[in-house]
Amino acid sequence: MENKQPDETTFWDVLDKVIAHKKRVAIITASVVVVGVIYALSVPRMYTAKTELVMEKKSIQSGLSGAMSMLGLSSMQGGEDGITIELAPTIIKSVPFMLEFENAQISLVNPPAGAPDTLLFSEYLSDYQRRAWWSPKGSKKDSDGKNMSNTKYDITDSQRDFLLAAKSTFEVVSDKKSAVMTLSATTQDPLASVILVDSLTSKLQQYLINYQTGKAKQELDMALVIAGAARERYYKCQEEYSTVVDKNLNPNKKSVQAYLERLMSDVDIASQTYRAAASQVDVARAKVSENTPSFTILTPPLFDESPSEPKRKLICAVALILGLFFGVGSVIIGDIWKAIMLSKNTKK
Repeated sequence: MENKQPDETTFWDVLDKVIAHKKRVAIITASVVVVGVIYALSVPRMYTAKTELVMEKKSIQSGLSGAMSMLGLSSMQGGEDGITIELAPTIIKSVPFMLEFENAQISLVNPPAGAPDTLLFSEYLSDYQRRAWWSPKGSKKDSDGKNMSNTKYDITDSQRDFLLAAKSTFEVVSDKKSAVMTLSATTQDPLASVILVDSLTSKLQQYLINYQTGKAKQELDMALVIAGAARERYYKCQEEYSTVVDKNLNPNKKSVQAYLERLMSDVDIASQTYRAAASQVDVARAKVSENTPSFTILTPPLFDESPSEPKRKLICAVALILGLFFGVGSVIIGDIWKAIMLSKNTKK
């Protein structure tokens, strides 16, 4: 009964020990809070611009699709819309898509010292980005953007640096059920973010249109080639028939009649072929139009000078909680350590 067992320690016992060591708890808590404040003030402010874009879904089987099936042309079903929506986040992270922004013109509302109001996005990322004091400054390369490998599969050093710096700029969150995409761009300038997300919206729309209509455009190109050849054949047969008729050959001769009938038959066949090919061109054009998705901007990007990150109040609150946790934890661990050492000395 002389010694308390560890199981008998109550909350009030712990509280008394914390109060007894309140100076240590206060010092540890204040130290962690100071570190949190320094971190919150050192991280550059970022600004995010967002827009919501919806892509219209096509019907599963329209009358036009049925007509194309009768003509032997494949139909693109509406189910491909979902696949396209799901691919949108991957599309914007692809190297060819990202490199389209390398020479994008942006404007700054709060330009850093020495920066012009309008400049290339790649120049802004490489020369005018503010960094935390602990971040490495990086060094200028002497390659001048040249690709030393000289292969078609590689990119230049400047492009590689741009991709590395821009990888966290853009984000797309897609909802397959509603076909709504939320596009965002985050930079250190609110106006640059708005310009970039607007450019992202335009480029992604064009990319998705090309993706959806790619096969239909190939079929249209093929139909145009076939129709062109059929037209030339038809005109040639007409010209040949007209030339023979203009020669005023004796129509009473059986050989002349047979020759004219054969030429007229060729004209009729060429005419039918040309009309059929022209009809397929019309169907192919309609198919391109049918498979071209339409987009509606639900929420346009707005200029907002409120930073999206870092969330300084949240960082300070977390630092305070962590400081209290470490301070109280140090008291409890210290007490446990003293108990262990006392137990060892007692056994001796």
